[in-house]
Amino acid sequence: MAPGQEEPPVPAQPDTVGLPFQRGGYVPALGAEFVGAVDAPGIAGDRVQFVTLPDGGVLVEDERGDEELAPFADAVEEKLQPPYRAIGARQGEGRWSVGAVPLDVRALPGLPGDAITLALRGGERTLVVDDEESTDPLPQLDELAEGRDAVVTAERLEGDWWEVRVDLL
Repeated sequence: MAPGQEEPPVPAQPDTVGLPFQRGGYVPALGAEFVGAVDAPGIAGDRVQFVTLPDGGVLVEDERGDEELAPFADAVEEKLQPPYRAIGARQGEGRWSVGAVPLDVRALPGLPGDAITLALRGGERTLVVDDEESTDPLPQLDELAEGRDAVVTAERLEGDWWEVRVDLL
């Protein structure tokens, strides 16, 4: 910024919960397909985050303590079926807001690493596994693009369970 110039004002944010739906960042709850309130007085801390799997399993990504997160899942599953990522934010003593976004979660046995990006464009193929370029064939990911130009990202949740996203180019 040039000397003498004032910083531009920060745009007003909508009055939302502001729940973090990605592991590294925050996005407004407006992006959620479910937002609601939950009474969960036994939960410690100010934030919880978990993923439900297609088989009904639950992977806790962020929680203080080890209390059952069923009140959050019950509220979300009135509108969304697994798989989804849910985030709860404490609003007061025992009162929480919860938001959730659906996920594409798949069992993909045999994939290497923990984070994979596959770019397919005009017959060219670029594969990055855990920040290292690779030429390994990964037909499970190639098939997700269905022959189209796309970027396929996969992040290991646990074991053979992967969160997958396909962005068409």
